[in-house]
Amino acid sequence: MESPVWAKLSVATRKQRGLFYKQVIDLSGNVDCRVVQTKDIVNAVERRSKTPALANNFLKALRALFKWAVEHGHVEDNPTSGVSKLKNETEGFKVWTLDEMRKFTDFWPIGSRERLAFELLIASGLRRSDIVRVGKQHMTGETLRISTAKTNTPVTVDFSDRVLRLIEISETGDLALIVGKNGLPMTKESFGNWFRDACREAKVYKSAHGLRKYSATMAANAGATAHQLMAMFGWTTIEQAELYTKKADRERLGKFSSRMVAEHFETEIAPHLNSGAGDFLKKSIKTKG
Repeated sequence: MESPVWAKLSVATRKQRGLFYKQVIDLSGNVDCRVVQTKDIVNAVERRSKTPALANNFLKALRALFKWAVEHGHVEDNPTSGVSKLKNETEGFKVWTLDEMRKFTDFWPIGSRERLAFELLIASGLRRSDIVRVGKQHMTGETLRISTAKTNTPVTVDFSDRVLRLIEISETGDLALIVGKNGLPMTKESFGNWFRDACREAKVYKSAHGLRKYSATMAANAGATAHQLMAMFGWTTIEQAELYTKKADRERLGKFSSRMVAEHFETEIAPHLNSGAGDFLKKSIKTKG
């Protein structure tokens, strides 16, 4: 925790991993790190199997710890190598539907802080930790440039004329576009609570992160490549982006393939569907019915 590697982690990541490391110390005591084996890591992960997401974050924390330990000569081998993440059947935060988005926009009018937050989340695809930091100092014309708080990855987004106009006519702060009632920037936690309450008032039971997923889904469906998604959403690995592109590609390819089948059937097998055939089919159905 005194290393430069630790210092570069976000506050939230340091807090979470620190709690995991404390759990290990509390449960295992003063155990020599060199005697820790892969089976010990597997057992520790499986003990947390009732909460797969938490278990996987625990494994991620241990991987980082032992990677650092190997690099600095504290251990020869990384016992987390080859340990598989648990399969998480849940999809996490749910994507907003069009009906839910209409409910929100009908309830919160243009000019309100809630409406501005809603549209900025969609237009930028930013996380809570980044949307609360966005200010006019990050903008040059219609272009927003900011480095993400989670991974320090640069993100570049162009806002439409509509969004730029919305910013002009909405209540904003000096250093942040989205502010609290006191006109001051919010923390990601306070923003999350505030936006959740705004959703509930509009009878919508979704989250800010659900809008980020909606934005990524729309971009992928529009044909954005995995690397284009990474540039917009600040992902550092291509796997996250491919979750969206593969799903979009499967849908496009499925539609394309079904049209090929229909075209082949119509041209090669049953090229003519005349009225006589239709009348015969109707009579057959009526007779059998």
